[in-house]
Amino acid sequence: MRYVWLELLDAKKYGIAYYSAFVGKPDIIEKPIFVGSVFYLRQQQVADHQIDAVRKYHFYQGKWQIHCDQQISRQRVNLNNFLHELDRVARTEFKLGRSIKPRFIDQAVLKAIDAGIAEYHIQEKKAQIDQIKIDFSDLDQIRANASKTRDSLLTDEEKQLEQAEAQEEVEKQADETVKVDNEYGLDENEMFFLTALLMQQPWQTYLKQHHLMASILMDNINEKLFDEFGDVVLENNEQDQPQVITDYVDDLKDMFLKG
Repeated sequence: MRYVWLELLDAKKYGIAYYSAFVGKPDIIEKPIFVGSVFYLRQQQVADHQIDAVRKYHFYQGKWQIHCDQQISRQRVNLNNFLHELDRVARTEFKLGRSIKPRFIDQAVLKAIDAGIAEYHIQEKKAQIDQIKIDFSDLDQIRANASKTRDSLLTDEEKQLEQAEAQEEVEKQADETVKVDNEYGLDENEMFFLTALLMQQPWQTYLKQHHLMASILMDNINEKLFDEFGDVVLENNEQDQPQVITDYVDDLKDMFLKG
């Protein structure tokens, strides 16, 4: 009923002003109020009083005007015919009960009834679609909790195996990044060590597997790059771990990581 009524009120669409023609039309009724009362009438603006969507009281030139919708003649007959035709079409469309005979009614009204029922079907289908809403705000926390739960179920042997696999993957990626060819005489191991330090990647396992010492690699790299920088480029930090001197990081990246 709602969708049909909304369609019917669309006068421009169907070329008919159904409400004002068959139900009610705006009117203004002047009516004196407070007759016989004694009061001091001051010349001031009196506010309008809106009772509802179609009824308003407005004070004009000493009288109250009632803005409202006046009933059209044969309103009851018009509405009965409309409801009868809506019932008839709905019975056919939704296969409800027995069919009833049509009544004479404007063709524009019938078009509005058909359009309203079609819109009802559209809205009904939309309502049947399951709308799944996923709250992504806690997704990171859910992942973290799931990771903790998974880790708690792993044995020590499985954890060590995963760590070894992760380390191998990191080293594999580092190997793919390393450029062995260079004009400074750095060998494959020295290139790996320098690249790992520049990219802040693990290097300990690689050195252990290749039986290398970090201090020797540092000395070799500093010696081979001394002519280029006039200074050492690697040093030990406060934890006695090798690192690239900050002043030379960008230059070394340009030399060995780009291109």
